[in-house]
Amino acid sequence: QLAHKLSGGIDVKSEFGIGSEFTLYLDLSKSLSDDVELLNAPPVKPSTSVVEAPAFVGRVLYVEDDFQSQQFISEFIRRAGCRVDIANDGLEGLAIASNQEYDLILADINVPRMNGIEFAAKILEKNPNLPIISITANPYAAGIETAGFCEVLSKPISSNTLYKTLAKYLPIDPSVKLQAYFSENPDAQILVVEDDLHFAEILKDYLSPFTELVTVTLDCDEASALIAKNNYDFVITDLNFPNGSGLDVVNAIKKADHHTETKILCVTGAANNKEIEQLYAAGVNFHLTKPVSSKAFLEGVGRLIDLVGS
Repeated sequence: QLAHKLSGGIDVKSEFGIGSEFTLYLDLSKSLSDDVELLNAPPVKPSTSVVEAPAFVGRVLYVEDDFQSQQFISEFIRRAGCRVDIANDGLEGLAIASNQEYDLILADINVPRMNGIEFAAKILEKNPNLPIISITANPYAAGIETAGFCEVLSKPISSNTLYKTLAKYLPIDPSVKLQAYFSENPDAQILVVEDDLHFAEILKDYLSPFTELVTVTLDCDEASALIAKNNYDFVITDLNFPNGSGLDVVNAIKKADHHTETKILCVTGAANNKEIEQLYAAGVNFHLTKPVSSKAFLEGVGRLIDLVGS
């Protein structure tokens, strides 16, 4: 029917024990003028919808027995900034997952020794909140809908689909958020109030790849004077000082009319629940407990950025 609709036909020759030969005839003369127009047409621009590798953080386990699929998927995951471990079957996946914490697991269904459905059930028994995604050529396999997978992706899978899916379950690298914000807001200023000079310099170093507009003070009174005179977008303060409290810094911010949009992060090593409640009641947006890693600190600053404009 299709051949006839295209003004053509089809012949079949078949010999028992030898095989069959199919011949398709199409009348191309009617489209000759169209072909000429197509040859003279301007070239089609390539699609710009390809998703570049985002910058995620996290560790991924991929359970897959096909070598080419292992290489293809794991390479895209690494390009996105994540660590990825490979398991060749379900039992190996269980063994690896028992010795390492993962942020996300990808699993094929048809893997040896223990299939992906059984593997997912075992993992979810111990960690019901761990997201598991199936990447399979058999998305309608029996039991797959009730296996507990967050999503089922059909092979072959594009990098676009993979990255969009990972974005639902893996956090973005906080440095990407800071880089974007300070590139768009090059005049944004940060005040660091910390009586430990060494730690204050560490925090400044954490921020140095993104902005140079970081002022450090070791003293509450000096911090209040700086706040009264300057306009800071973000203030990062300790809680306990020899001559005062981080609450004094917060109160100075709240009293200044030009600091209505200032976001505040408290980084402290000694605070009980009552003090934490007082911090938030006074106007602190987020707090971190010392010691703090660069990743945790940048995530804290990223949370302040998320609040800008709110």
